[in-house]
Amino acid sequence: TYATLKPMQKWAAKHTTSSGFTIVELLIVIVVIAILAAITIVAYTGIQDRAKASAVSSAASQAGKQTLAYAPTNNDLYPTETQFQTSSFRTTTLKLPTDTPQATYDYYASDDQKAFCLSVTDTTTSPETAYAMTQNGTTVPGRCVENLVRNPSFETTAADWSYNTPGLSGTSGSSSTPSAGYTGNNSLRFTFNTSGSYNNFGPYTQVVNLSATSEYDLSVWVRSTKASTFRIVAERRNSSNSSLGNVVSNAVSVAPNTWTMVQVSVPVTANMARLTFCVYGASSSVVGGDYVEFDGAMVTAGPDTYSYPSGSDTGWTWTAGQGTSSLFGPALPQ
Repeated sequence: TYATLKPMQKWAAKHTTSSGFTIVELLIVIVVIAILAAITIVAYTGIQDRAKASAVSSAASQAGKQTLAYAPTNNDLYPTETQFQTSSFRTTTLKLPTDTPQATYDYYASDDQKAFCLSVTDTTTSPETAYAMTQNGTTVPGRCVENLVRNPSFETTAADWSYNTPGLSGTSGSSSTPSAGYTGNNSLRFTFNTSGSYNNFGPYTQVVNLSATSEYDLSVWVRSTKASTFRIVAERRNSSNSSLGNVVSNAVSVAPNTWTMVQVSVPVTANMARLTFCVYGASSSVVGGDYVEFDGAMVTAGPDTYSYPSGSDTGWTWTAGQGTSSLFGPALPQ
């Protein structure tokens, strides 16, 4: 039998062709695998992000409900910021966990304890994932922050703001708060009466009660009828109101009739207790009727830039009185 099969094996070996993959086929297979892997990674990342957001939202909702439940048994007053920052009060009275990078708590309350903003932030994500609840009882995206500018969106008046009028050349003008702004219902507008020019002209205000151990972020929205460039000059001052030097933002080009944000970061500065917040336009020619507008000024502690929504938005509350105090609420990173 063996002798009979051997010639057949020789014939089979002689007439059998190779069945291996070519280089082109291998490359195609590798590319397909890479595409499938990329799709899987993207899908998995999306699932992870949604899971983290859901966890943060749930934590903010639970913490907010605990805070809401505190008031009815405490003369309808919400906890003070000092109480919330006390570890035993947080864990025992409100039954909230301690801070972790995945769940960092921020809390602000009005002086009369009738309003609050509580947020939970996952600081391990980029950008940060944050959800907040206020006395309105609704969970919304955003981290609770305090805007230290007393009159940031000019909802009623231009109180606390002045103009650097020496920056005007050959023209004058008038200030107003028209019912059209970037945020809320009003803005701060300066209308030029005659032809002329301006340089280093714009409004300024002072922010007080700052910490010498914190950095700060300043931002404002600017619009002009003429193309120009604007910058923020942040003059650091001590408790005696003596200057500690300026921090100046990059010049930002503002196209005609386009709201544009100007921003600057102020580093930790020894002895700093105040900031003079100045918004200055570079050299620009104007005619009668031209104007420049400013809105949504914001000063927050920390390195992040947040979008200030509006002085009239639900969820934002004045610490004491409108136009005379800071205000707080949920904000999104800019």
